[in-house]
Amino acid sequence: SGARKVDFPEGFDGLDFPEAWILSELDRMIASVTGSMESFRLNEALNSLYDFFWHTFCDWYLEISKVHQERDAEYFRDKVVPVLFHAHLTVMKMLHPFIPFITEKIWQVFSEYRTADAESICVSRWPLAANSGAAAAKTEVDGIIETVTAIRDVKTRFGVPVVKPIDCYFDV
Repeated sequence: SGARKVDFPEGFDGLDFPEAWILSELDRMIASVTGSMESFRLNEALNSLYDFFWHTFCDWYLEISKVHQERDAEYFRDKVVPVLFHAHLTVMKMLHPFIPFITEKIWQVFSEYRTADAESICVSRWPLAANSGAAAAKTEVDGIIETVTAIRDVKTRFGVPVVKPIDCYFDV
């Protein structure tokens, strides 16, 4: 096909704080899952993967990443999309021991759109933490998550529909 392949840069330079944050969270998840696997605590490994993929990656980062798609198409294409692919494929590699057929199928489907370290996920390298250490990014995103969660809670408490926009004022 004529699809443009997504290349993973050696290092992720020039990232805004949401991308630095998700890579830092990915590093934490890699360390947690690897430690659990090495200690044969498979349930902890799966819980860490689930928590990262569902609650961090899907609930927050995917939604935050859409802002760039609407505002800065070049940054989205050159920075956000590679980070999305990198995080997703890292999770697939780590899920592979638990759900090998599904992860292999996803790996093969993604092969049309990305370059990777192996033809098959079963012979790809186990992910290593990159030690991105983005403490400032974590503080920024944690503040956003806390604020959005508080607004959602207030809307729910007062029966304001989720889709209804509201004006919010707060001190920084």
